[in-house]
Amino acid sequence: MKPLAVLMLSLLVATQVAAADICLVRDGQPLAQIVIPDGASDQVGNAAAQLAAHVKTASGAELPVVKEPDLQADAQQPLVLIGQTKLWPATFPKGLDDDGFVIVAKGRAVSICGPTDWGTEFGVYDFLERHVGVRWLLPGENGTDVPAARTISIPEGRAQDQPVFFSRLFSGLRGAPQAEWARCNRMHGRVSFHHSLGENIFKPELYTQTHPEFFPMKDGQTRYLPPDKHYHGWQPCFSDPGTVPVAIDAICAYFAAHPEAPSFSLGVNDSSGHCHCPKCQARLPEQKNFLGMYDYSDIYYDWCNQVIAGVLKQYPDKWFGCLAYSEVAAPPQLVKVHERLIPYMTYDRMKWIDPEVEADGHAATEAWHAVSPTLGWYDYIYGTPYCLPRVWFHHSGVYERYAQKQGVKAHYAEIYPNWGEGPKPYLFMKLWWNPNQDVDKLLNEWYERCVGKQAAPDLKAYYAIWERFWTKDILNSKWFSKNGQYLNFGSPGYLADVKKEDILESRRLLDSCLAKCATDKQRARAELLEKAFQYYEASALAYLANAAVPPTLATEADALKALDDAATAMAMAQKRRYLALEVYPKDPVLVNPLGIDRFGALSGDTWGGAGLWAAMDFVMKGGPVRQKVEALAKSDSPLVVQQAGFMLAVADGKTEVLTKNASFEEGIAPWSPWVKPQGGETGPPVGKMVLTQDLAHSGQTSILCDHMYRGGPVYGLPFPGPGKYVALAWVYVPKDQDTPQGTLELVITPRDEKGGNLPNASTKINPVPGEWKLLVAGMDLPAEIKGAAVKSLLVIPIVDSFQGGSVYIDDVSLHRLQ
Repeated sequence: MKPLAVLMLSLLVATQVAAADICLVRDGQPLAQIVIPDGASDQVGNAAAQLAAHVKTASGAELPVVKEPDLQADAQQPLVLIGQTKLWPATFPKGLDDDGFVIVAKGRAVSICGPTDWGTEFGVYDFLERHVGVRWLLPGENGTDVPAARTISIPEGRAQDQPVFFSRLFSGLRGAPQAEWARCNRMHGRVSFHHSLGENIFKPELYTQTHPEFFPMKDGQTRYLPPDKHYHGWQPCFSDPGTVPVAIDAICAYFAAHPEAPSFSLGVNDSSGHCHCPKCQARLPEQKNFLGMYDYSDIYYDWCNQVIAGVLKQYPDKWFGCLAYSEVAAPPQLVKVHERLIPYMTYDRMKWIDPEVEADGHAATEAWHAVSPTLGWYDYIYGTPYCLPRVWFHHSGVYERYAQKQGVKAHYAEIYPNWGEGPKPYLFMKLWWNPNQDVDKLLNEWYERCVGKQAAPDLKAYYAIWERFWTKDILNSKWFSKNGQYLNFGSPGYLADVKKEDILESRRLLDSCLAKCATDKQRARAELLEKAFQYYEASALAYLANAAVPPTLATEADALKALDDAATAMAMAQKRRYLALEVYPKDPVLVNPLGIDRFGALSGDTWGGAGLWAAMDFVMKGGPVRQKVEALAKSDSPLVVQQAGFMLAVADGKTEVLTKNASFEEGIAPWSPWVKPQGGETGPPVGKMVLTQDLAHSGQTSILCDHMYRGGPVYGLPFPGPGKYVALAWVYVPKDQDTPQGTLELVITPRDEKGGNLPNASTKINPVPGEWKLLVAGMDLPAEIKGAAVKSLLVIPIVDSFQGGSVYIDDVSLHRLQ
């Protein structure tokens, strides 16, 4: 083995003629060794192993990984040095971020090193992208694209990089393949900011007896003393000076025990509960904040500043995070936020496709930036539970560049990915590292690397359809709302706005894409995207079938066609449930992280079934329509069989009708009117609910819900026992009524012995004005749900966001088939 000094010199000596490339692999034969420092961390060792593995995939050559003291090398063998080695100590420019790195190729060596192990690891991934051509497109064994290269040479030179946003974190990833994908695309969350104070500093079990003054006066007179840290709905008294040194000591003790931790959360506890003691009340501004809550921002952020200043005396490099949330959501008026505190602003910035919403969002961001030099953005970029690929590629590039200009340094997003959205997660990871990259260039490369040059235009056209839908079409949807922090991902109402021709064209493009793939890897990736599209396709077609049912089936021929259409649509509904419940859970990439039944409106048990029930009058008369339903009750689709069986049972009087006065001919009892206030349960109800004879589906009477924010007639009953249940309701919105946000929903809600709601079944629609529409909700109810005994049921046709109009409800019934 050569002496260290000689080896160090030989590494850097250039040829006498000109700088030459450093050849790691030639004609499939390994030339170089990968060297890691003695005592290298597992993180650095794993990064070196990743480098060796991908070089082998590309070239077939296996580069050995050795520790520095074990290095056996001659003066000509190339070396790849990973991390801070003695052979070639790395130096870094002042201010290089901990996730940053420097790559230097000179003489016969390449050095990849960052100021931390994270920087070194990300430097390895950059090296693989830059010099080996690796792209981590999707999770899983087929998701990484590694071009074949029998020879791998590195030109002499120097490269360095660091992230624009230093903390980057997705939530909702599932399993090792997805976690590995995110890490290779340089995800690294470095800021703690969630609810923290009660659990991590002012633990009730430590301080309620010794320092009751640390706890809030909710009524302005007596201190609230929570039993333990698991109780929410309270905050410490930020005006009590004794809380500051206690917080400083607790945080310093945490950093002493966890020196590797980059940050600590000063996030307020969940569910409000701020102090109303005389000192706090004297410091409150007269005006409430934009959420209509008491504005504690000056009190809270002043307290944070004092705590941070104390901690930084011992730990000058630490960060602190918090949620700009509830009573502390508005920027403070009298204090500047400490530069080491990162308030996270929570919003679904896809909504910024609306110019008015974007202007409000910009104003809020700029108001915060005026008092806080460093900001965090908390976003809702959900893939699941959406039933379509929700993509807004170019729009995301616009607002990420805006974020950089407004002092945003940290990103956190709830993604719960659906990898059928293709490049969406990949693009966010790239933009979170550097938002100044060209979105079209990133997308075009992703498409080509995913499925090949011949197939890429089809894949690009496919995602362009859905980018148009989510950035243009959706603005005219009744589902899209300017209000609230995030869009209603639990409601599938946007499916009403899908054009069937877009589904058909998407199917054509994906089939064409599959046919043009040139390699097995390309085909496997295209097949995964097509497999995800099957769920999107089935969801849209099943949902749209309800809207396609004519308001009146005038003839027997109309009824037979409606049954055929409904059977086809319900087969689609069955397919989407089969995919979500049976197929995707076994797939490490397509696994649904939230589950199709988590939100009742997405369950889709009865999607497409309106056509069946619309023919009910003809079924009662017998003849060909009755015979058709009898045939459907023996079909291959369990959902069709279930609904057709229900229809026959209702027609033959073989169900147990559990509701009384379904048509409201006898007044409103035993139904109970529910009219909810807007903005909470306090205050006067919005709108009214009355009996009317102006319009009815059957008989003379219906219920009119007039200018209501939310509510409907409620029917409660003791649980009759396990069985199959179906609820029916007819609803009508007057013609030419402008209620763009209004929805109608039919819900069956089981409840436990304490009256708590258990997972329900529901169907929600954006109604078509001028037509009576049938809502159907059904479910199999066991004796227990998730370990809780079912004790009662509620049936509610719910009117939502009709402050600007009226809704008529009639013929609401609940049936049980034993």
